[in-house]
Amino acid sequence: MVAGCSGGIDSGSALGREDPRWLMDREILRLLEENRFSSALAVTDSLLRAGESDPRLLGQRAYALGMTGRADEALPLFEKAILADYENWWNHFAFARVLAERGVTGRAIAEYNEALRFCEDGDCAEVNRNLAVTYLRAGKSAQARELIEDGLRRDPRNGYLLGLRALLEARSNPARADTLFYRLRGMGGIENEVFMELGNILINSGKPEAAADAYRKGIEGEKDDPEAGIKLALALRESGNYSEAIEVLSGITPADTVRLELARTYLEQGSYSEALELYGGLPRTAPVLEGMTIACWKLGRLEQAEEYGTMLLEIQPESISAMINLAAVYGAAGKLERARELLRRVLEREPGNRTALENLRRIREAEGN
Repeated sequence: MVAGCSGGIDSGSALGREDPRWLMDREILRLLEENRFSSALAVTDSLLRAGESDPRLLGQRAYALGMTGRADEALPLFEKAILADYENWWNHFAFARVLAERGVTGRAIAEYNEALRFCEDGDCAEVNRNLAVTYLRAGKSAQARELIEDGLRRDPRNGYLLGLRALLEARSNPARADTLFYRLRGMGGIENEVFMELGNILINSGKPEAAADAYRKGIEGEKDDPEAGIKLALALRESGNYSEAIEVLSGITPADTVRLELARTYLEQGSYSEALELYGGLPRTAPVLEGMTIACWKLGRLEQAEEYGTMLLEIQPESISAMINLAAVYGAAGKLERARELLRRVLEREPGNRTALENLRRIREAEGN
């Protein structure tokens, strides 16, 4: 994911105050700017019923349709609006945004370039920013960089463009991602998704504390986004901040994915009873069975641990971690020969596995050898 498209709603051959439709037009643009697309549709529908059907109105309705997931209706309406007034830059621009959201990258780029033929001044800057985002999403970094640098030559303090430049730098040099994040953190105009993407780079670079800081910043505008909350909780957990991770997960609308992450957090925290209770309410998938095996083993419920560990190994017969966990359960239950057999199976697949070698050494010590 990269930064989402920005603004660009309140332009495009704007109607003058003398036009009878001026007030309604302002209302449609306000609703689009606030992402209240269903309300915008209601206004455009009322105008269409009243006999209005100019290209500007058709483009506004098409954009609202596209952003509410009704792309099959939006695309032909965009084409009708553009055919009626080909030089209306905003219709090309809005069409490109809907296409980009649907992943139709090639045509989106073509429509952005058509918008650039007819736009003026600040409107063109808006088109360029969105075109840069589309290039980034398509992995076309060189084209994106050219647009970003051109924009920054015109507006060196543009927070949106500085954020996109930082993403490019972080992708090419992940070791600098934390420096780039802290440089951007206090600036205005940086898209929240830039911070979320920097968080992704930081977590993948083994810097969970910095990633958590980036996710916190990014989540400021995405408080109701479960995916963003889960990412923050994972970074907190990896940095050992279990209490805050639990707090974040507890505030997300309950779902199996959220309950699973909460159970894992309790498990890593050492709160085995709480973890087991959560695991018990989830479908018996491999991650759930693994968590239940460990929790029961740590709680001394060895028969249950053996049952869940055996079930997991039946699902994933080649899983190294499943073999090691079940071997640990067997060892705790005094079933040393079974434990030894599993550990030998591990070493057949991974001859240098340190955990298996250490556990075999402990079995020898327990047997007095």
